[in-house]
Amino acid sequence: MALPITITCECGEVVQADLGDIVTCVCARTYDTGSIGGEKLARLRVVRARITLYLRIATIFLVGLVVVAGIVYRGRGVAIALPAAAALWFWVISPRYKRRYLTDLSDLPSWELRASDDDPSRGT
Repeated sequence: MALPITITCECGEVVQADLGDIVTCVCARTYDTGSIGGEKLARLRVVRARITLYLRIATIFLVGLVVVAGIVYRGRGVAIALPAAAALWFWVISPRYKRRYLTDLSDLPSWELRASDDDPSRGT
């Protein structure tokens, strides 16, 4: 599972990449994101897995609600359960999910990567 990260170069350019990629900025600086690792990376993977699990559980619950309503009450059940599930998703589950997601993301570490300067004309 690729972990998306954002790299802000010394020149101010922002580059999107996956963890483990070698990224070259428009100013020719190269960043090796494979050097990020250890305990902080494990925490990042745990947070991402937990957030994905919450989303899947909520989706399974809502789909199950609609299916059970369809089996028990036939067409009327689906006609009532589908809008109710959508309202439940947008007014209850989604705000809580987003709040938890932002809380988990704010607790994550940030890393300082150094560019590997391969261009001798730029100087040090």
